[in-house]
Amino acid sequence: MDPLHRQLRRLARRLAVQRWAGYVSTGVFFGACGATVWVVVARLFPGLGDPLPISAASVGAGVLLGTVFAVLRRPSVLDAALEADRRLGLRERLTSSFELAGVEGEMVQALHADARRHLARLNTRAQFPFVSTRAMRWTFAPLLAFALTCTLLPEFDLFKQRSRIAEAKARDEAVAVHVERIQEAAMKLHEENVEGGLVDGAMAEIDALADDLRTGEITDKQAL
Repeated sequence: MDPLHRQLRRLARRLAVQRWAGYVSTGVFFGACGATVWVVVARLFPGLGDPLPISAASVGAGVLLGTVFAVLRRPSVLDAALEADRRLGLRERLTSSFELAGVEGEMVQALHADARRHLARLNTRAQFPFVSTRAMRWTFAPLLAFALTCTLLPEFDLFKQRSRIAEAKARDEAVAVHVERIQEAAMKLHEENVEGGLVDGAMAEIDALADDLRTGEITDKQAL
């Protein structure tokens, strides 16, 4: 492979990694912001459940979208040549040499030789360093806010949803106890088998009473 192409391909990969880091940091920034907002909402309305799964999905979606954007906008070798010409002030020497690869002629050969001379002085690590973007520098802020809200923000339960759920659960448990007692009484009555037909009628009424209590058609006091 031509040294120019090899060097430009290496530069294109370096630029692609830099672009990926920028897009992913932006995605993590917005994903962490969304995760923090969701934690606050879940603390206000505990009935929404544990906020961590959705928050983790938000940050993961930011990483995924950043990666997708980086792949779709991955710089080509020509982009690397244009960027090298721009940063090094070469006035499109590398770009022209790359585009004229395989073309014969003294002018073209002179252009290739000039590009290779400049290429010999190209140091990708020194001249194309990893530079932190604004999103990279500020990504820690929403991540820190997310961690603080998860650990320090208490539950407010604005509409008392959790307490209503607890009350409903306690009421259901009490009803279940009453139904069980009624059914135990019916079973004892059936075992004693007092007065034949009268017992059968009482059994039917007791079963109906238990069903009405279970479905909420009557109250505890009415059942008693």
